[in-house]
Amino acid sequence: VFDMILRNHGLDEDKLSSLPPFIISHHNVPMRDGVNINTLVVRNPMDPFGLKKRPAVVTRSPYGTLGMNALALVFLVLNGYNAVIQDQRGTHKSEGIYDLWTKEGDDSTDVAEWVSSQRWSNGDIFYCGGSADGVPGNMAVLGDPSRLKGEWLIWTASNAHSFSYPQGVYRESFVHGYLVSMANDTRSSSNDLVLPQIESKESYDSWWAAKTMCRDRKSVV
Repeated sequence: VFDMILRNHGLDEDKLSSLPPFIISHHNVPMRDGVNINTLVVRNPMDPFGLKKRPAVVTRSPYGTLGMNALALVFLVLNGYNAVIQDQRGTHKSEGIYDLWTKEGDDSTDVAEWVSSQRWSNGDIFYCGGSADGVPGNMAVLGDPSRLKGEWLIWTASNAHSFSYPQGVYRESFVHGYLVSMANDTRSSSNDLVLPQIESKESYDSWWAAKTMCRDRKSVV
């Protein structure tokens, strides 16, 4: 089954969704404010009826639910986990407005509650991801992390201000270039909404606080 996914369907969500629903299922997961998050659930093919409750590994990306997210999570499913692969709020097939990481704490809590209510879940949640895909795992602790049992994150950020203004200096080339390049993924919000906010907020304030897991005192300006 997973050989077929990797060879023929790995980068095509529509084709993946055509596989048997006991292996891969599509969901619109509602958040507390009514926004639906586009979600693919991949379950262990050796337990098609979900008779054994299993932990879930969640990854949420602004780059689309598939690609490296889906391919990297296949081995987790084969080792006894369920995979929950999502589009970040305001990107691709998820509803809402992309505002960097502002809602990630609440969204992580709501996703955890939804996952724990599924018959295939034992209630334990793990996050994994690299770069932008790792940010939701960091921001999860800003909500209710009581169901969060572990994370594997790499090359990612936990403080939006120090990411954009390291040592108080605007990282213009990278931040501007990245957010402009993300316009198609975010329905232009990265360029039209987020970029002007970042460039108008050199000093740390409540807007940045909503995107900060922990603040490095060395970055205080």
